[in-house]
Amino acid sequence: MFIEDSYYLEFPDRGYLEPRARYKAYYRDLHEHYEVPLDEKTFTQGGQYSYHTIGEPHLKYHYQKKGREVADQMILSYWAYEYDPEYATVGAYFLDKYSLPSNVLDVTDQGSLCSIMALKMIQVSQKSGQSARDLCLALDQTTIPCAAPETLPKPTKNISSSLMVSASQSDEKQIEIVDIHIWSEQHIIDMQCDVLGLMQAMLVSHHVSMDQCLFMCKRDTFIYRAMRLCEQQYRRDTQALAMHFMPLDMACSNIINWLHALNRQVWQTQYQYIVLIDEDVESLSLGCVLLHMPKVYTEVAVNTPMAYQDISCSKRRMV
Repeated sequence: MFIEDSYYLEFPDRGYLEPRARYKAYYRDLHEHYEVPLDEKTFTQGGQYSYHTIGEPHLKYHYQKKGREVADQMILSYWAYEYDPEYATVGAYFLDKYSLPSNVLDVTDQGSLCSIMALKMIQVSQKSGQSARDLCLALDQTTIPCAAPETLPKPTKNISSSLMVSASQSDEKQIEIVDIHIWSEQHIIDMQCDVLGLMQAMLVSHHVSMDQCLFMCKRDTFIYRAMRLCEQQYRRDTQALAMHFMPLDMACSNIINWLHALNRQVWQTQYQYIVLIDEDVESLSLGCVLLHMPKVYTEVAVNTPMAYQDISCSKRRMV
């Protein structure tokens, strides 16, 4: 799999729109059913975005502005519910409005790892020959009506991010997605939290050593702490793992955002391989993506140290 193109948008919180009565009635009934008091102030907090609002610019970018061939398949991934939706399903809306001759699939109910699951589905589809070019669109918005005080995790930013992924390489500058793995919470427990062992097995299957890799993850996660805890088992006589820490955004679009930043060279590295790691915010489930970086990226980066604190994807309004 090769990244042909990417697009990223971040939207400000609004918090001034009044939702329709049907939207309020749904959440009132939901909270009443579970005997949880609803804080109605949360109706007007956060971004207040429907998914067609933040997702449609990506359709215009990929299918109209650039004039690319239509993808064989479009997969939408989202973790939280959208705000006061206008349409029953956003995928069907896109399919009808843009007359897409492609399959449109939704990936949800997979926690905050749904975008990694979407990429895994694309990998399986392309390997089987069912598709040659796929569009993955990840959606996050921050208005989630809930009880007070808030105790459940939710997206921290209003983001839409997309990747156009091809089964074949058309440009030597394209980043290759070598492999995608998702391990369930039970698998992590059965492996006694030996996450480095899981990653090493993945790398060995592609004849890649840990010394060739840069590991990229968020520093506030269980996965990072588990990696540090079991690092000595593999690194006693060698240098420490090469690691780079990602912005601490809570979002299902994290992996797509990070891939976009690498694709647009917002972040640069001299490592030939990169392992992107993210975990589900409500479980021990883990997802990772192994990348092979083209020479043009690594050669440029030799004298350009990575510094997400200066040029992070999360600070760019639109790229």
